Amino acid sequence: MSLTKATSRIISLNDGVLSTGAGIGITSGTNTVYANSVIREGSIVTTTIIVDLTGLSAGGSAGDIIGTNGSGVAHLGQITASECGTIFAVRMECLELLATGDTDVDLYSADEATGVEDTAISALTETQIINSGTLSAGSVVYGDTVASDQYLYLVGQDGNDAVYTGGKLKITLIGYA
Repeated sequence: MSLTKATSRIISLNDGVLSTGAGIGITSGTNTVYANSVIREGSIVTTTIIVDLTGLSAGGSAGDIIGTNGSGVAHLGQITASECGTIFAVRMECLELLATGDTDVDLYSADEATGVEDTAISALTETQIINSGTLSAGSVVYGDTVASDQYLYLVGQDGNDAVYTGGKLKITLIGYA
């Protein structure tokens, strides 16, 4: 009996990151960290987004977009089929307890890239991807698929009008080429 070593080829597009990354309303928060990667192994594409919410604002009303107050568009990036494949699974993990701001944070997609902090997500052509409930460190929540060419948004559901002093999320999208 002969054993052969299986090999897989990893291909990354656009240097392994989303070509349309987060808007200024996410990246301009004080101590906010945002990073993403797109990795293709064969026909499976994994897109990962991490965000440290520190310095972002929860909005003030349930259903408001999370971002930096008065800084501009607050999306997490655009999800396209050419980069991320056809999405069939979405997962959001709470890596660090969310502090000061909303702890009920949902993930939405929208047609528009124009959503800003403290604006209702319902002002956009939107779809709720993940309804998280109250997040705690270690929480893992699964959601629906994301249509191609959509922008992702974090949306507070508690109506807390505070700036986050902590909290890290990891969003993973699995697609196929």
